[in-house]
Amino acid sequence: MIELENSIRLMKKEDIEECITMTLESFDDYENEFDTIKEEFEESFDKEWWGLPKYFVFENEGKILGMGGYSLSRLDWDSFEMFWLCVRKEYKGHGIGSALTKHREQDIIKNSSMKTDITIIFSCTNSVSEYHKKQGYKIILEKAGGKEVLMGKTFLK
Repeated sequence: MIELENSIRLMKKEDIEECITMTLESFDDYENEFDTIKEEFEESFDKEWWGLPKYFVFENEGKILGMGGYSLSRLDWDSFEMFWLCVRKEYKGHGIGSALTKHREQDIIKNSSMKTDITIIFSCTNSVSEYHKKQGYKIILEKAGGKEVLMGKTFLK
């Protein structure tokens, strides 16, 4: 049985390699992008800037089963972008992705300086858009290639 409570924590530098492996397993179109993803993850630890991405991992019995991140959007001060939601294939369907999404939403709302509303957006494939719709997200844009959509949700503070 996977414990969903108290299983999410901030990613540590020593988690990067395991998170990259899990990301490459989850996203087929990134199979040769190890160095690019590693650089992206490492930047969140190496630079001093308030707008850097924040990554969380879902850990159970010392093993990372899922991860996801977010950052302040460059589009607007009250918008945030979520990214890299991935769960190990053998653990999908156990609520890990939902727990990571909810945790990131709560962290964004708690740490945002916005006083009225916050918008969270992310890109995903059409194949997982139904999953995100169940969590209250809506398709706001279909990308030109037809395989991906931009989804969003607004929270009132």
